[in-house]
Amino acid sequence: MRPLGLHHAGVVVSDLDASVAFYTEMFGAAETLRVEHEQVSLAMLELSNACIELLAYRPPGRRDRMAAENDLGAGHFALLMDDVAGAHARLVARGVAFASPPERIADGPSEGYVIAFCLDPDGNRIELIQRP
Repeated sequence: MRPLGLHHAGVVVSDLDASVAFYTEMFGAAETLRVEHEQVSLAMLELSNACIELLAYRPPGRRDRMAAENDLGAGHFALLMDDVAGAHARLVARGVAFASPPERIADGPSEGYVIAFCLDPDGNRIELIQRP
């Protein structure tokens, strides 16, 4: 069995409206669906080739500390960009926090890719990646 591709990545957030605003303003995502349930609200955001599903649970889960990148269950999703350095500069100017600056991978199977990790309002990691 082989999937046809990635449909969406789910991201748990604390404030659905604030997170929708972040992803639409910073990355041009388009909100295509909003669903309200008793215990969770969700918004589906469409990008050019996949979607991000934002989920806000009631009551919210715990966040004693930001998950380390190597913690079980911690994760990220990657957005393919034309110009990671330019995106980094524009996002930093708009107040977006970065866990790492742009870096060109020097060797190995990903040699030549440029990556940087920014954080959404809840500290979820978003990898910006540029092909060589």
